[in-house]
Amino acid sequence: MSYLDQNIKFLKLCDEVLAQRVASDENDAPIALQATEAGPPTLVVQNADQAYALHHPEDPILQSRDFLDAIENWKKSRNIAIIGGGLCYIPFLIYQAQKRLRNLIVLEPSISVFRAAMHAVDMTPLLRDSRVRFVVGSQPGLVYNSLLPMVVELTANPLTAIEVPSISAVFPDWTKSVKQQLMEVMQFGQSGLQTKFKDGPLTLSNLFQNLPLIAESAGLSDLGESLKGVPAIIVAAGPSLQKNIEQLREVNDDFLVICTDTAFETLRRKGIKPHAVITVDPTELNLKHFPDACYDETVLLFDPEARPEIARKFSRRMTFMTDKHPFFEHIDKKLGGKGIAPKASMVSQAGLYAAHFLGCDPVILIGQDLALDPQSGHTHNPETAYCRTAQFVEDDRDHIDIPIPSGDQSISRENLFWVEGVDGKPVPTMQNFMVYIRLLEKDAHNLPLQIVDATEGGAKIKGTEITTLAEAMKTYRKSGAKVSEAFQTAHISGDDAQSRAQDLINSLKKILISRVDIARDALKQLEDSPDMSLPVINKAIESYQEKIFADPVAEYLIEYGAPRELFEFMKMGPARATDDEEQKRSLERCRILLEAVKQAADRLLEYM
Repeated sequence: MSYLDQNIKFLKLCDEVLAQRVASDENDAPIALQATEAGPPTLVVQNADQAYALHHPEDPILQSRDFLDAIENWKKSRNIAIIGGGLCYIPFLIYQAQKRLRNLIVLEPSISVFRAAMHAVDMTPLLRDSRVRFVVGSQPGLVYNSLLPMVVELTANPLTAIEVPSISAVFPDWTKSVKQQLMEVMQFGQSGLQTKFKDGPLTLSNLFQNLPLIAESAGLSDLGESLKGVPAIIVAAGPSLQKNIEQLREVNDDFLVICTDTAFETLRRKGIKPHAVITVDPTELNLKHFPDACYDETVLLFDPEARPEIARKFSRRMTFMTDKHPFFEHIDKKLGGKGIAPKASMVSQAGLYAAHFLGCDPVILIGQDLALDPQSGHTHNPETAYCRTAQFVEDDRDHIDIPIPSGDQSISRENLFWVEGVDGKPVPTMQNFMVYIRLLEKDAHNLPLQIVDATEGGAKIKGTEITTLAEAMKTYRKSGAKVSEAFQTAHISGDDAQSRAQDLINSLKKILISRVDIARDALKQLEDSPDMSLPVINKAIESYQEKIFADPVAEYLIEYGAPRELFEFMKMGPARATDDEEQKRSLERCRILLEAVKQAADRLLEYM
């Protein structure tokens, strides 16, 4: 009997795109189901001149159980990834054995193999459980992008990856890529977490100082469709910027030129005036990119969380909201509709999103190296405050020594990666640059516009058109675009801006205080009932979470007002804990959650 139709029915409910692929005639591997003495089939894959059995030819389930018994880590983990699902015997055994499972991620390189599993095995228990996710295919970055939305959870409760040897033997390149992507996801999670711990309260402080400036500034939406179809150039501060910066003198008004804050002073020293400079970084270091007391010739595009000191320096400024959180939709409605763009992970990406919001097409990137200068080891153009100089380690292609951006001249030895450059030759890059490369590749694939990489150095961004700036300007120039005129006529908010900003701050304060009242009452309930059972505690946690975070405004304020405390709440502890240990941890988590609300309120009321 085939389970295929039944399995597809349930797969459609959780992943309609994958269900359509299974139902199609897409095939990427020669396979054959083969009977075994024990009953459950094995699967044979023909690879080049050799046939591989993905499971034991006599008793697949017994062999899978023996394989898992020899591995201890997964028994302690609540989040597990299987590198190679095959006929899903291993995922099923884990699913049945791990009572405290939070996420089971089945990574499978072949749609043909996955279809065979859907044909031969009743997959409905896995397909009906939202904790189980199937990621099928070998497209570059697929695993990374699929796990990225879960990165905070996977950082709080670390992911255990189980590599299935038979799958690795048949798909070695895919396995290597998946392991690299898993490493990148976890490193991105750790990096993002540390940034959030360090900058979370800072971004809120900046935000509340910026609210009056946001209210009185024009927004990207005020430009309407005046720049639709105009080509845009995004100027970043990579090491190669010096190669083609002089050509920007020939841009005139035929392109929209947005430079990053990191490249702004470099352009000014050359006498080159971009139409706009964009800033998003909340840290104090970013102030070094704006040394003058005031700026009149260029429009500032500023993120709500950027340094308020920078916005005050510009006589002409525009703002925009981001899709970072529904909280910003709330602000946008209250302050007049400034326009919402995706939240960028780096400032040049914010420029890309701003250009896309305005309808510009194509978007041309320069200075977007995302790689070290092969000769000097510079991370950026030397004139930017963010530039660090890496030292290549003698006789070691896999590591660099690089200054830690702490100001105390400390050196860190970090991994060095070699990726394809824009000229087809390998170039050296770092872990954080690898993350940005993947993000831009995702943009190149998903955004409905043409992205042209005219950087003339650094890493290749797959999906972009690679050319020189001179050729891009020749090909895409739009005479008579009148970009400067569009910025000059953009609407400026009226006299009631300050009162609207203050009304918004007052409403945010009320929302936050209401959550403090909930937390105070809940803490008292905990103190009055210290012997609650585990089910009662868990139900209480769910109830408190729902009440506290039901309003996305409160959720955002608490998340960024007390990021470290909230992360501690997310930690579940080892899955092999006894019931008593689990009960103690749940009670502790409940207190941590409620204290986080109070901590966030104490911090935020200082800013309001």
